[in-house]
Amino acid sequence: MRRWHACASLNSIRSTMSNKPPRVLFQPGPQYADENRCFGYVSSIARTPGGRLWCGFTSGGEGEGNLNYGLVVYSDDDGRTWTPPHIVLDVEGTERIRTDHIVVWTAPGGELWLCWSQYPLGLNGFHSSQWVSVCSNPDAANRHWSTPRQIAEGQNFLTTPTVRADGSWIFPTGCWILDGEEITKPRVRHPSRPLLTRDGGRTFELGGAFLPAHGTDYDEYMVVERADGGLVALNRHRTSILRCESCDGGRSWSEQQPLGMPHTNSRFVFLKLQSGAWLLVKHGTLDWVSDMVERHDNRGRSHLTAYLSFDEGLSWRGGLLLEERDCSYPFGMQDQEGTIYVSYERQRWNQPEILFARFTEADVLAGQPTSPQSAFRRLINKAQGIAPSP
Repeated sequence: MRRWHACASLNSIRSTMSNKPPRVLFQPGPQYADENRCFGYVSSIARTPGGRLWCGFTSGGEGEGNLNYGLVVYSDDDGRTWTPPHIVLDVEGTERIRTDHIVVWTAPGGELWLCWSQYPLGLNGFHSSQWVSVCSNPDAANRHWSTPRQIAEGQNFLTTPTVRADGSWIFPTGCWILDGEEITKPRVRHPSRPLLTRDGGRTFELGGAFLPAHGTDYDEYMVVERADGGLVALNRHRTSILRCESCDGGRSWSEQQPLGMPHTNSRFVFLKLQSGAWLLVKHGTLDWVSDMVERHDNRGRSHLTAYLSFDEGLSWRGGLLLEERDCSYPFGMQDQEGTIYVSYERQRWNQPEILFARFTEADVLAGQPTSPQSAFRRLINKAQGIAPSP
């Protein structure tokens, strides 16, 4: 089995263009209010030790492009109500820089990490970069945020980070850079590499490369740790989900292979829960025939459903339907009490909604709500404008 190894350092993908951070607005103006926005997508959700829920997502403009900016909101009543836009990440001036893929994540020490990507030349540009700002007291009234810090250049996008048993972290960043011209020579995709840290995020190094498999376009992968310390990554694919493994802490990866279950070409959730079970939140059912009967084909972004594995991905059980309507880009986390939260988006261009579901392992196994804390289709934010569909 072929394995693909890491570059020596982040310098291997350094560009010559300096990418400055956006403005971080803690008192955003009326232009960022819900009634003045008409686009929204790609959310994330986190719960901090004091019980505050945080959500980050992308908005701004009429579609995906340089007018996008990041928004952060929070809730102090477990998601029944949410603040208006609380933090905005927006580029100053007329520079064509897209601020996107906003991730909120609670680190093991209780700090809230706010992560985002910037794309000066679009999704496929060499000058993409990954940034973070950390809040040391996210449940306080007066919060303290660190100065935005660039942790990678040439890498973009971030799904749910992984904390390993040895205390190290894995940030599953992607690389969507393309070389070559459509006509003069074949286009070559640069492989994605996770970011690895052993010192709580003070320093990062590039992990091993994911070989782009046939049929992949955007690497959106998540990583879990097996009981023996090996790593398993699941990645987005056009007709299924890809799987690869690492036995050296993410410094090299086996060749990606189809997992063998149907899935549309979109992001999903893949997490290891506190019990040791693995959680998969995907569109549709687990087998091809049922999936095609239920949704008429295996390409639609609908029927967001949660499954559990107790044998490290060899089999999956349960089937809790979180959302049957058109929806996409789920993001998952589990709080200290064991409750699972999944945020997702609906209607990117038509009064877009950011929503979440709250449930437990027992709910997933039963295939229906059985716990008092379960809740579905809970609204986080809804923009009031309607953008032209692309």
